[in-house]
Amino acid sequence: MNNNKVLVIDDDPLAFEIIKGTLKDSFTLLHAPDGEQGLAMQQEHEPFLILLDIEMPGMNGFAVCETLRAKPLPEQPYVIFISSHNTSEERLQAYSSGGDDFILKPLSPREVQFKTQLASETQQDILKLQASAQEAMTAAMSAIGEIGSMGVILKLFRQLFVSNEMTEVVNALLEALHDLGLKGVVQCKDDSSQLVLNTEGRSSQMEKVLLDGLASDERHVVDYGTRTAFNFPAALVLVKNMPVDDEEQLGRLRDLIAQMTEGASGRLASIAREKRSSNSDNIRYYHADVLNILGDTRRSLTDVSHELLLSPDQEDALLEVISEATRRINHSLQALTRG
Repeated sequence: MNNNKVLVIDDDPLAFEIIKGTLKDSFTLLHAPDGEQGLAMQQEHEPFLILLDIEMPGMNGFAVCETLRAKPLPEQPYVIFISSHNTSEERLQAYSSGGDDFILKPLSPREVQFKTQLASETQQDILKLQASAQEAMTAAMSAIGEIGSMGVILKLFRQLFVSNEMTEVVNALLEALHDLGLKGVVQCKDDSSQLVLNTEGRSSQMEKVLLDGLASDERHVVDYGTRTAFNFPAALVLVKNMPVDDEEQLGRLRDLIAQMTEGASGRLASIAREKRSSNSDNIRYYHADVLNILGDTRRSLTDVSHELLLSPDQEDALLEVISEATRRINHSLQALTRG
């Protein structure tokens, strides 16, 4: 694979000119006007990145990407779809056919530059992780035979029980998927943050966008062919290689992964409650501290009022300002503590 070559497969010459003008100083650009020529050029030049139009004569972009992903290539290129449409169905099909990212037309040179650079950095990371990922999958396939599915879920729940951070929950779910011989992506979230990782140790922009869309589905388990999404309030797992040819195994895995995801979601909710409780304790501490400071300020003003040459009315007015500030702060902090 050539880490400097970018292949654009698009029948629109204007789109290629925009991409060429944006990337020519940093990358070697290749162009194919249709899917068949694009596949031939990919085999000949082995680019690290393919910018792939969806609507083309002959093979469309989805078919090109599926053909590409079906090839036993030693190193698969990063694929960014480019399209003038932005429906959830099209993005899901782009992801299902093997795409890594998505750019909308009309093309923005800044977005093309940013996502191409991101693809370059991601491909370098993939090369570094490839050997260790293969070793981990081999170990996982043997582990499932040793400990069985019940062993996997018991191991997961032991890890969840001692987890105190979102990262630990995500890693526990990914390890369970490895143990089951599955590939997939995990999304966990709380009130203020979100973490997405897959079993290859990374996540694509396409995966993040897709999971955000799946999270809005009210169903807990949704099948998309070999892909199945398990969706609970704080955790979402998308498995990419469900055994659809084995109905008995498929049913067992669906039940098992649903339990795993629901358990992880429950643990994340507990972690969030524990953090909110800790924050409430901090609020109470600072509440008392602020009130003490205001009390000290009031006493100090009383002690030095004669030095400031304040009249009784002025002294009363100043102390009333302090008292009003104390009441307002007390009210606000109490509201925060109750919340």
